[in-house]
Amino acid sequence: MPRSNSLRQSIALVLLVAGVAFPQSQLRTIQQIEPRGAPRGAQVELTLRGYGLGTARELLFYRSGLRATNFRPTVHDQEGKSTLKVLLSIDENCPLGEYAIRVLTRSGISSLHTFYVGAYPHVLERERATTFEKPQQVSLNCTVRGRIGAVGEVDWYALPMRADQRLAVDVQAVRLAQGLFDGHLAIFDPTGRVVAEVDDTGLGSQDPMLSIVVPKAGLYRVAFRESGYGNEGSYKGPVGRYLLHVGSFPRPLAVFPAGGRPGETVTCRFLGDARGTFTQQVTLPEVPATNAGIVHVAAERDGAVAPTPHPLRVSPHENVLEVEPNDDTDRATPTPQAIPLAFNGVISKKRDVDCFRFRASKGVQYVAQVFARRIRSQLDSVLTVQDLAGRPLVTVDDPPRRLRTSMFHYNTHHAGWFAQDSYVAFQVPEDGEYIVRVADQLKKGGPDFHYRVELEVAQPQIHLWVRRNPPYWRATPGQSISVPRGNRYATILSYHRSFFQNGISVRPQQLPTGLRVTAPPLDGRTVTTYAAAVPIVFEAAANAPLGGLLTRFESTSSNPTEVIQTNYEQSAYYGLNPPNYCFYGVDNDRLAVAVAEEFPVKLKLVVPRSPLVQEGRLTLLVETHRDPDFAPPVQLELLSVPPGIAANASDPVPAGKGLVQIPLEADRSAPVGSWPIVVVARTATQLHGGGVSTQIAPLEVVPPYLDLAIERSAVRRGQTTWLIAKIEQKVPFSGSATVELRGLPPGVTAKSAMITHQTQQVVLPVQVAADALVGLHKTLYCRVTLQRNGQPVVHHLGRGAALRIEPAGLPDGENR
Repeated sequence: MPRSNSLRQSIALVLLVAGVAFPQSQLRTIQQIEPRGAPRGAQVELTLRGYGLGTARELLFYRSGLRATNFRPTVHDQEGKSTLKVLLSIDENCPLGEYAIRVLTRSGISSLHTFYVGAYPHVLERERATTFEKPQQVSLNCTVRGRIGAVGEVDWYALPMRADQRLAVDVQAVRLAQGLFDGHLAIFDPTGRVVAEVDDTGLGSQDPMLSIVVPKAGLYRVAFRESGYGNEGSYKGPVGRYLLHVGSFPRPLAVFPAGGRPGETVTCRFLGDARGTFTQQVTLPEVPATNAGIVHVAAERDGAVAPTPHPLRVSPHENVLEVEPNDDTDRATPTPQAIPLAFNGVISKKRDVDCFRFRASKGVQYVAQVFARRIRSQLDSVLTVQDLAGRPLVTVDDPPRRLRTSMFHYNTHHAGWFAQDSYVAFQVPEDGEYIVRVADQLKKGGPDFHYRVELEVAQPQIHLWVRRNPPYWRATPGQSISVPRGNRYATILSYHRSFFQNGISVRPQQLPTGLRVTAPPLDGRTVTTYAAAVPIVFEAAANAPLGGLLTRFESTSSNPTEVIQTNYEQSAYYGLNPPNYCFYGVDNDRLAVAVAEEFPVKLKLVVPRSPLVQEGRLTLLVETHRDPDFAPPVQLELLSVPPGIAANASDPVPAGKGLVQIPLEADRSAPVGSWPIVVVARTATQLHGGGVSTQIAPLEVVPPYLDLAIERSAVRRGQTTWLIAKIEQKVPFSGSATVELRGLPPGVTAKSAMITHQTQQVVLPVQVAADALVGLHKTLYCRVTLQRNGQPVVHHLGRGAALRIEPAGLPDGENR
């Protein structure tokens, strides 16, 4: 089969090496950040604890407004346990909310962690335990840094309040990117009666928030605890930290409309505050801060601001606001504007339904998708497109799995909270008017059941992310690229594509100086078990300066007139509950890439000159150069396996120069063509992910040159028989091939035979020892080896052939 020069027909052999003897091989993990937040305009000493932070040079922020100076790392042991202290400066006008952080060290990039910017001064929780009788006195409009440090612990706070004054509490706990912390909040009046309590919310996920208007003056108490009192003991230590904002600030639960167009000034109505609905003028940015089109807006009223901002969707769709009543087709909210449209509404009560009227054309592919859970709404949407007579064209609940990318918002391996925004592609049978109908799957409703349905003509788009391996949260450190000088680093780039069939190539928009990248075209073939994917290889020059950055991706279609919308999406998982359940994720839209110090292992792939045949075997060879002082054992294995191919792990990589073998086997289902495969090196402590790699090279999978069927045979102990194999020639080959009988039971031997491309039958002599195992043996097969380009092409054919061995001296004519 002719070889292709296309990058599509390629294999990336990727070898990841780790060990504690070299700083470059250590995991760079942020386990804890203290303090977990600070008010804007402040300067705080930030302490980061984890592993591999001893050579920290910079903090990478996914949002602007923070600056880090005065780096003071300390290494505590040879395992890389370390502490990093920095001076963090927060801008006066820094937007409120969550900030994702990575540490850039000389050896690479760390895992992702978060920091919260708030609006109010911080106070520390009192060290001695608090009770209802002896609460900690705090003032309005402050933030308490607290911690639930024992099973059954409840933290009590007290505030003197005036009659008719708003009391609002907003807690950040599970959102602090720690272990699962499901908080519960209660407010007690001066008589000790519970006047309000809350557990989960839409805006806060497992974090509670609420507001009340105080009916009478007096001392009010706020009680905060873990919802189950931490009965499993899993909320001790740093996983029980929280930020409790308490004051007279507004605390709405939803915003309507839930978005607008870039640069547009929108009159937002904030819903769910104890003082009632209020409006605020919001000017949306010309370019959304993320490629998911989500921005965050903090509600302000009476000179105070809510600590948790609201997500808004920014897109070019014209807003259509619901007008009640619009519960049925006849009263559907009209939309005089043309598509693209954004229908905004609130399922405000139980069994509420919202309908919108729009005009569509036959033969056009449309897409309608709901933004609800993605903007922190409680709505579990059901979306119906129907005609004016009420006949549904399509009804959808949760989106199809193929449309869920790596984002936590769409990952059903986890809580499923964000995997419930409806999505549908459809066409209409005739030109005319149609209805979009929105409802809640459980027929619930309330002020925070708000939504935005975007309707548009389908556009080509692709979503990219760096592959992670289960258990998902343990792969978080591998979701970045750290390329050693003079070396290569590769990982698996997974993707979903929509509304186009042409092949495309992708590349980062930015790279650190001295770094280049190669990747085969994205042709839609599934390499991993859940998505299409290709290897992507980063290579650093030997003199590349150390440094790193955050980059988005861009794509080019093989059709020069086709424009592809390209999004990079990645999630880090927190708020974990065994065995494999996640309650909180931090989404980011850029890949962290860095040039790191030299690594003690270098690799070069010996490009195979012969193919891997279906029902065959191929041994890959990798030239390795490993520093003798690099002590941990390193073994090579496949990171992702193309369909129908199996691979065993290699023997340990030797010190110094070596040649490592990686055996591959293909069954009859292996698709013909060239496949990108990735081989990684593992150590005892190495996580899944990419790693130090070879160059990209093609691996060719071809049909077998021949097929073979072995006839059944029987023989007595101590005798010789001849097994006959019928050969079906399929692809001509030059020269001769060797046929060996394999899978023989103990005590049985066979001689090999030679065939050519014209041979139709081969006879293999079989010698049975006197002590051979009696019985029917169905393990026989033939190993057929021919040569191509001076290298062996190995077939394993005729599997399951049977040989019956009978006792010696069996009387003639007895049934065998």
